[in-house]
Amino acid sequence: MNTTTDQLIEQIQSALVTAHVPGWLFYGFHANDPIALSILGFGPTYHATRRWFYLVPAEGEPVKLVHRIESGMLDHLPGRKLVYLRWQELRSQLTQLLGSSKTVAMQYSPENAVPYVSKIDAGTVELVRACGAEVVSSADLVQQFETRWTADQVEQHRATAALLTEIVNQAFQEGASALSNKGVTTEFELQRFIQRRFEDNGLVSDSPPIVGVNGNAGNPHYCPSESSHSALRRGDFLLIDLWAKPLGPDAVYADITWTAFYGKSVPPRVTEVFDVVRRARDRGVEFLKQATGDGRYPQGWEVDDAVREVIR
Repeated sequence: MNTTTDQLIEQIQSALVTAHVPGWLFYGFHANDPIALSILGFGPTYHATRRWFYLVPAEGEPVKLVHRIESGMLDHLPGRKLVYLRWQELRSQLTQLLGSSKTVAMQYSPENAVPYVSKIDAGTVELVRACGAEVVSSADLVQQFETRWTADQVEQHRATAALLTEIVNQAFQEGASALSNKGVTTEFELQRFIQRRFEDNGLVSDSPPIVGVNGNAGNPHYCPSESSHSALRRGDFLLIDLWAKPLGPDAVYADITWTAFYGKSVPPRVTEVFDVVRRARDRGVEFLKQATGDGRYPQGWEVDDAVREVIR
């Protein structure tokens, strides 16, 4: 067996015991659940046209359930194998797989409260429940096994964030120089400037940075292009949202958003809104420091509530 896979199962079982959850049930059909594919180590050649289930119990041997046509689908994982052919067998074998596990975690979020986690369709949840197990959210388990950074990734993130801060300041200065020399530049020109700085510093991104002038800054998915962009002149407000990571399979992103005003004095309304956002940000950081200082690790919605109290 693959030692790394064995260690993963041991770690999952330890987490299940700590969480008082009898089992974690993974389910796949085509590419419905990228979380499961990542955690369970499926490679880029993964291709499933029949349903499969994989139960990691808090104690004991994992159990696989696969279709006869794709019976080798889970062979890279440890555990006992069950095989089905007809849909009736799927249900009976799933009941057998669940065994005494009366509660299982799945990539499910009640009322879709956390859509990033809610990958399992309602019908499959109904099927699992009909086979005798209650379904709870795996959100906390997913956070532990899929989203935690290593110490090296944390340091890499900080270094990248520092680079992005340098780049955004250079971009603001580039805009100021252009206005001083020509009286005008464009969102697209500043966007290309940032992308060149990415290349110079060995950074990559899944899409170009957001560079928005005035009203465009209020569009969270705005992206200037060569054929569609706005000019930047004196008296304009500018927002730059940039994110990037170094090359490498384990690299993580840094993401920052900064704003500037090009003029002799910032309009009162711009100052007012900026101050609200700044105080809300600071309140979020303060809340986290207070909570963690007390030995408590709050959930995201708690930080959101603390920030929104300032904005309201």
